[in-house]
Amino acid sequence: METIQALLQQGVQLHTQGDFQGAVMAYQQALDLDPDNAVLHNNLGFLYGQLQNWEQSLHHLHKAIDINDQLAIVYANLGQVQAATQQGKEAVKNLQQAITLEPDNTDHWHQFARVCFAAQDYPNAEYAWYRALNLAPDNVEYLLGLATTMVAQQRYSEAYPVFEHIFQLQPDCQPAWAQKGVALFLQQNYGAAKQCLLKALDLNASDYTALKHLALTHIACKENEQALATMDQLHRVFPQDTAIECDLAVLELSVGRKQQAKDRLQQLAATQEDSRVLYYLAVSLQECGENPSQSEVLFNKIIARQDEYSTKAKMSKQLLNIH
Repeated sequence: METIQALLQQGVQLHTQGDFQGAVMAYQQALDLDPDNAVLHNNLGFLYGQLQNWEQSLHHLHKAIDINDQLAIVYANLGQVQAATQQGKEAVKNLQQAITLEPDNTDHWHQFARVCFAAQDYPNAEYAWYRALNLAPDNVEYLLGLATTMVAQQRYSEAYPVFEHIFQLQPDCQPAWAQKGVALFLQQNYGAAKQCLLKALDLNASDYTALKHLALTHIACKENEQALATMDQLHRVFPQDTAIECDLAVLELSVGRKQQAKDRLQQLAATQEDSRVLYYLAVSLQECGENPSQSEVLFNKIIARQDEYSTKAKMSKQLLNIH
């Protein structure tokens, strides 16, 4: 009979090699021999999290804590799974416990910062990345997190030296070029923003952030054809993203491609009831000079929702003399 330790090592090896199902079997066989082994429950919980089997993941991680409440890695893994399943408060609590048990573990600070950033708790995210950097001063990932948090708080002048430090360490750090481009765009420094965003796209032509903000930069500079080309490229890279397709249709309307925009918006409206899609569909119908009754129906539907597009719909009806 294989020993528990041998099965654990086998599971770890298979896990590391990417054979997740083989790893699950090895860990489970070991658990059958030792049901109260916190390390095995932790490993299984972490692995099920990678497989997005959230129920099993949470079960094993909670079981590991019940058995041994002093393993920091279990709280860290549990926090990450809870963050992935929209349990933000619980994630923060468990990552804080991981930090309490292992205050010198940089990854705990980093994961805590990421959860805080996702919750738009930027001060705590910044503090956590500072703590991680105190332990690993030249970690590019932590530096990027810190700079991005500063940008989110509109502290651009503090963020730029951090970006420069990243480029000294890793000149081709693509996410840093993209995020610096975003910062420059937000400051309306469009020329410098284009340079950074184009550099980011040279490094990764399919980067969502760089493509989206390059299109926005072109729009801000009234470079509609360039904006349209960039947004079209973004749509080709992310064809299932309906928000991008709606953005593309709105841009098509703005450059006079009315029929193309209308057809795109009709396809979108067939599968969703988003107010923005319906509003611009109504506008496109009017711009194409067809089906005024359908435009009125759409405007009335949006007005009845009392959301952010209701006021736009009311104004459009008034301007078009629809009663």
